[in-house]
Amino acid sequence: MKKILLTVAVLFYFLLPTAASAYEFQPLGALGIGAAGVARTTDAYASYWNPAGLAFYEKPFSAKLNAGVGININSSLADNMNKLGKMDVNDMKNLSFSNTALDIPANLSASAQAVEFVGVVNDLDRNEGTLTVTPVGGLAFQYRNFGVGAMVTSELGSFPVSDTVNVRLGDPAISTLSNFAEGIGATLGTPQRTLFNTTQRAQIEAAFFNNGANGVSAAQATAIVNKLEEQLLAGNKSGQTSQQLADTMVNVAQSFSSNQGSIENNLSSIELRGIILIDIPIAYSHKFDLGPFGTIGLGGAFKVIQGIVF
Repeated sequence: MKKILLTVAVLFYFLLPTAASAYEFQPLGALGIGAAGVARTTDAYASYWNPAGLAFYEKPFSAKLNAGVGININSSLADNMNKLGKMDVNDMKNLSFSNTALDIPANLSASAQAVEFVGVVNDLDRNEGTLTVTPVGGLAFQYRNFGVGAMVTSELGSFPVSDTVNVRLGDPAISTLSNFAEGIGATLGTPQRTLFNTTQRAQIEAAFFNNGANGVSAAQATAIVNKLEEQLLAGNKSGQTSQQLADTMVNVAQSFSSNQGSIENNLSSIELRGIILIDIPIAYSHKFDLGPFGTIGLGGAFKVIQGIVF
């Protein structure tokens, strides 16, 4: 299946904390003054935060190295990626819907998986969901009144791109509701199960009946619903609610009467975006004694900043 959601690549997200805060390189005690501690910085980090402070550091040399990361994952993305991780999306390949006894179990299993997959894609489309990671790091040196450093700040994000168009089960050129029903073993008299309530079942049956381009009868539409319901009740690896599955079944039924492409060509994916800023300051400060008026430090920094966007 082409570019199916990158399930494996994003499963590691669920091992991460739900939220954290990126580290800020401020001196001890900054929290007590509302994190407004940059003006108190006099060590190696002063070249970045407060160049004038270099003249007031009590030691001739200092070096600083710090790193931190903030993580924020949207619950919708985490939940849906977890659902996808429980599914075997490759089962949806090569849906033939032939009417042989050997193909029916495979077709039925693959069709139920496809219904679950479309449900996840639809939910991601409605609720979106993002994962944002903000790594930061800094290395700085101070020698007397001089300072130099390298600071890295970044924001990296992943965003779902949901393909809700290519969701038709099987090849649109040959896949009709009639051979779909035969291919999953949906015969007249297939008993209903207990997954869908009366209202949900009526909506799904109407969708299959109204979208039968080659004359699917009401009884055949009912058989399709009951057969898929049976499989979903036994499986439902994604753990979706009956209402979510009912809405998705309507969506799948509608795909048979449109120009929607095959689910095998679904282009749902995870898009990665990010920005990285590299800040290299070179600073100098000088202290002036003003006698009864105290001491003042004057400093400045020349900075080279490079940004990378992807």
